[in-house]
Amino acid sequence: MINRFIYGAFATFLTLSVIAISGCECVPDITTPKEITPENSSFVRIINALPDHPEIELESNDIKINTIAFYSGSDSSLYQKFHAGNSFIRIKSVTRNQVIANQAYLLIKDKRYTLISFGRGSLALTTLIEDELQALQTGTSGIRLLNFTDGMSDLTFSLTGLNNHEQSIAYSSYSEFIKIQSGDYLAKIRDGIGNEIASENIKIAPGINYDLISKGYISGTTKNTSLQLIAIKNPN
Repeated sequence: MINRFIYGAFATFLTLSVIAISGCECVPDITTPKEITPENSSFVRIINALPDHPEIELESNDIKINTIAFYSGSDSSLYQKFHAGNSFIRIKSVTRNQVIANQAYLLIKDKRYTLISFGRGSLALTTLIEDELQALQTGTSGIRLLNFTDGMSDLTFSLTGLNNHEQSIAYSSYSEFIKIQSGDYLAKIRDGIGNEIASENIKIAPGINYDLISKGYISGTTKNTSLQLIAIKNPN
């Protein structure tokens, strides 16, 4: 009797195990590369304005984007394909091996965007800009001014050269693209009382749109700021 009970229990266990295994839906491996098809893609370029995270990498809907955005801006000019539609963009610090931002954005098919990651400390903020690039005539360029220097509520940008331009930009904000003559310029940023924060000699090539972004931070008497000129390359 005991043997019959043990055998029956064992048979029932085997039957339930087979059913459980055959009905299992395994979790997909999100690290497996997935193709973003051209008919369902947007284009996003990344600017790393995080002084505490010199290298960041990105995922879109758990698809790793094969680029590393350096604080130095090495790859910031390049557009990458992202899924159009509602897209969760996750930013990971390479040096700290941790996720520092996870934000949902609606990306429109075929549109071009710039995603800026900025702020201080262990977590990051993000802002997404739709890029409406200027149609440029011979001998002209477009330039957009962006203030992402932490600790500065406003910065005044000035360009001195073939054309002169001056404009105040609030923190985490940016201008429209400004048309200027191509050539050599002196770019400066000043604080609210007129103190110069940073300056850079820049060369503006014809037929190209640029971002001129202020990065870094000001905390008390500590200043770690820079101006960076980034050429924007159209997606392939």
